[in-house]
Amino acid sequence: MENVRLTDRKKSMLILTSMRSGSSFAGELFNQHPDVFYVFEPLYFLLGDAGYERKLRVLESIFTCNFTSFETLYDEANNISAQAFQKNIENCRKTKFCFRDKIKALTSKIGKIPDWAELSHRCQTAKLRVVKTLRIYKLSWLKRFFDDQRLDLRVLHLVRDPRAVFRSRSHIFNTNESMRATGHNCKMHSNIEYESRTLPGRVATVRYEDITANPLRFQERIYSYVGLEKHQDVIKWVKDNTNKSDNSTYGTSRMAEKQLGKWREDIDFSNVATVQDICSEMMTIFNYKRLQSEPEMRDLNVNIYPT
Repeated sequence: MENVRLTDRKKSMLILTSMRSGSSFAGELFNQHPDVFYVFEPLYFLLGDAGYERKLRVLESIFTCNFTSFETLYDEANNISAQAFQKNIENCRKTKFCFRDKIKALTSKIGKIPDWAELSHRCQTAKLRVVKTLRIYKLSWLKRFFDDQRLDLRVLHLVRDPRAVFRSRSHIFNTNESMRATGHNCKMHSNIEYESRTLPGRVATVRYEDITANPLRFQERIYSYVGLEKHQDVIKWVKDNTNKSDNSTYGTSRMAEKQLGKWREDIDFSNVATVQDICSEMMTIFNYKRLQSEPEMRDLNVNIYPT
């Protein structure tokens, strides 16, 4: 492959996490920046038995700003009808998570698939491309991107207290399924952390709890990591969405530091003990303190997130 000057390499970031880990808020810190091209869950459509190779083709299309094969990729993956594909695009548009407001005109018509050539242009002119996904489980899958001289790829590895994740999942799934998935996620995060040690400078690991405690500090740190300048639009968005009442999407009820312990108020300690056992390695790696008893769990003055 022809050598590419470092300054010409496309800067990209992959937010790598698992379900119920607070990644929507982390992603919005990029989505709100005018110099970022942000794509929310592009692998969502690759359900069922879609293999990792097809997922990588989708990611490569985004990292290289080549959207011409997108619709074909999704059709191949699930044999999605045009109507279903359009519906998914429309749902994405309504959430305002797929594309920044500055390009939402591309998806403004109900059921209309975006103009892929125009998306490619928007992507090309952005200073940073950011993808958030729950569906990449190993850093080794990304080796081709780390080795690709056209790209400058960084990974944001986002983790969350597995006890809080279990509690959140248990509102959607039954206890056994929630426990199984929580254990799987803990193993995945541990493995990713071990893999990251072979990729110095390529992977930044962040705890959801640390973002919650000080989102502006996180924003400054992670922007510096990817070489992105701070922007007043983002600072204003953070302040507007972390200092409001309960009706704010990311307001005090969701993001205030005291709410980090909310899960401790209404969960059975027996389930917490089980999560701690199956996620012991992960909790040690990311410095999550074990709880020894139900009284300790209920006492929110006990700090379980040492820095």
